[in-house]
Amino acid sequence: MSYRDLRVERLAVLTALALQTASQGTAQSTSRTAITVDATTEAASNPLLRSGKDNGAVMAELSIMPEYKVTDERGNTLDLDVVATVRSYSRLYPTYVLGSVTAVRGFRQSERLSGTATLGVVRDLPVDLPTTGIDALVAPQSIRTTINGAANLEWRPDSRTTITPAISALRATYGGDTVLRATRSGQAQLAYGRLVAARTTIGVQPLFAISQTAGQPTLERYALVGTVEHGLSSVMRLNFDLGAEYLPAVRDARLQTASRGAATYVVGSLRLCRETLRLDACVAGELGSQVSALDGFQRARSLHT
Repeated sequence: MSYRDLRVERLAVLTALALQTASQGTAQSTSRTAITVDATTEAASNPLLRSGKDNGAVMAELSIMPEYKVTDERGNTLDLDVVATVRSYSRLYPTYVLGSVTAVRGFRQSERLSGTATLGVVRDLPVDLPTTGIDALVAPQSIRTTINGAANLEWRPDSRTTITPAISALRATYGGDTVLRATRSGQAQLAYGRLVAARTTIGVQPLFAISQTAGQPTLERYALVGTVEHGLSSVMRLNFDLGAEYLPAVRDARLQTASRGAATYVVGSLRLCRETLRLDACVAGELGSQVSALDGFQRARSLHT
């Protein structure tokens, strides 16, 4: 859950201008280009979690978001998305230039085999993340630059079974005078799902993750989670995960002692979504460990929409 002051009152005015063109490349392939301009103003009592009193300010933000998508005759896709944002405050805080570049390649070999590969660069503030963690509390005004990549395959050996191996990697660095350090992390998981009723799928998901923060020993994380996905109606869907994670003991190579003992924790999540042609809305809660640039894996609880 966000650590923002609960007394924060926001006044937001959102305007959007979308320019979209679509072209037919051949009889079998299509491409689409769009540009969205988004202007937002917001008033908050403490937008960047400063200590002390009288930290209120009005924020003005302008974002330009071009995107390009092409689909070939076999259903393979390529998505390119760019976000360029300038954010200014009426007082106390500097002007930030933020944004991202993301490329997603999707392929479809057949009805039974498909996959995606993603590569992206993001420049943001930790305090803007949906689940505000310890990094945002320690250095809320530091700019974070991340390079991330991910790939997954989805295999359907029969009409009721789905097997999805996935890998991902991330490198994060922080600008400014901050105690946060460069961090690298990676994750591998294998998800198995089985349709047991018309609207219900159950499964299991083993996971392995590794994290290394500059000046700190390498950390490992193992997890095993059971999953349930149930359609409450034609537009309402519920996802529930519950399991356990194990963090092995960490040894300090310089002192030859254990700097952190082994630990086992409960992990889980609950997500309720309403999906229609005009609007997708979700409420989600999570309990588990997330990568931190301060001290490796940190336990985190979150509730967000």
